[in-house]
Amino acid sequence: MPQRITGRSFSALVSIAATMSLLVTGLVWAQPASAADTCGTTWSAKWPAGGDGSSATPYLIDSQPSLAAISDCSAGYYFALEKNIALTGEWTPIFGGSSGSSGRAYLDGRGWSISGLSITGSHARAGLFGVINGGYIRNLTLVSPSVTSTVASDGWTGAFAGDGSIEYTNVHVSGGSITGAANVGGFVGYSGGTITRSSSSAAVVSTGSGVVYVGGLVGSPGGNVTESFTTGSISVSGAVTGTGGVGGLIGDFAGGTISNSYSSAVITAAETNNVAGIAGYGQSYCRHQNTFATGSITGKSGSGSVGGIVGFFNCADPILLSYYDTQTTTQSTGAGTAGIGKITAQMKTAATYVGWSTSIWRLVDGSYPTFKRGAITVGSATSFGSVTVGSASSQDITVTNSGDATLSVLDTDVTGPNASSFTVGSLSGCASVAPSATCTIPVSLNASAGGSQSASLAIAT
Repeated sequence: MPQRITGRSFSALVSIAATMSLLVTGLVWAQPASAADTCGTTWSAKWPAGGDGSSATPYLIDSQPSLAAISDCSAGYYFALEKNIALTGEWTPIFGGSSGSSGRAYLDGRGWSISGLSITGSHARAGLFGVINGGYIRNLTLVSPSVTSTVASDGWTGAFAGDGSIEYTNVHVSGGSITGAANVGGFVGYSGGTITRSSSSAAVVSTGSGVVYVGGLVGSPGGNVTESFTTGSISVSGAVTGTGGVGGLIGDFAGGTISNSYSSAVITAAETNNVAGIAGYGQSYCRHQNTFATGSITGKSGSGSVGGIVGFFNCADPILLSYYDTQTTTQSTGAGTAGIGKITAQMKTAATYVGWSTSIWRLVDGSYPTFKRGAITVGSATSFGSVTVGSASSQDITVTNSGDATLSVLDTDVTGPNASSFTVGSLSGCASVAPSATCTIPVSLNASAGGSQSASLAIAT
């Protein structure tokens, strides 16, 4: 996620005071002068920031219109955010909100975020995308999305997509609410794709009843989830029956693997039979390994399929080294509870997690396991000193990884009154920064007039 560093000052003869905040990509795409847009319009009309839609030079998204224009390119083009995007008004799902319209896309957020996503009404497939049937979404955070669908029959709702069996890597939903009248996931309603190093803290709500699927990440059928987690809440007001399920990560888990993941989401589904901290309904080839749940879990009173890890368990694969807190989840051993129950003190003891990888997990007595992550630290000020108008001057910004896992600088953005005077160089030296290691980001200043100048730099990882 982007990390903004403020209060950085640069002074110069032109006297340069510059403040920078970081988000990285080392390339600046050239805009073809008048190339025909293969998606049906001119390049400059929809992606004035540049790109040609290829994997090497993706279309660059720097505004709400250029994000919405993905809808015109359903054949599988590549896109990348240039900065944080703030949406306004009602959003129409990319590729449309019906079950019959879909497309393929490769979207790299480069560590930036999209805020202001607002969807209401009767979209059968509701989310940033309606149906995305191939591609990926990477390095992107949705900030406080508000997604609501009133479609009760075969409705699928999620923050990123209503229906999307694709790759989700390093993507996050930060707060907000995802509400549907049927099947709902914090990320995606229906997906058999992969979710890696991702998280959601959204409030997930379903007013559906009968056979519906509700999960903190995915409604159904699950796919592969690794190094991911949910917080927030999950609420289901209707009576979910049959093979329907409500889970902290996945509602109906019907194939795939959940590994090195957890949920602390509070689950309230008082009229639902199949409810659990990780997956509500587990069937077919569904594997759980190195998972844990700590959030309060409320299912139908007297149901034998309300549990700490999995509610109804009919998986051909075992549940391995997976734990739930019997005190905070309010679940105990017995029917409907797969996995290993531990009291809070045991759950917060490192020795409990024998066989868990310490390259992935931070295991410390006194706390639940957490993921190791990189973190950026940048000095408080950088001075260019006195420079001559029209003559370029360069400084290196030193970035330190103060976290406990390797990180990559993905992109940068310079903003402010004199942003055009500053240029960020190649980020290749910051492509992989080990814990405690440093790298440098070159920044040059070429002022066209005298006086004090300032700008802000944002770095994304």
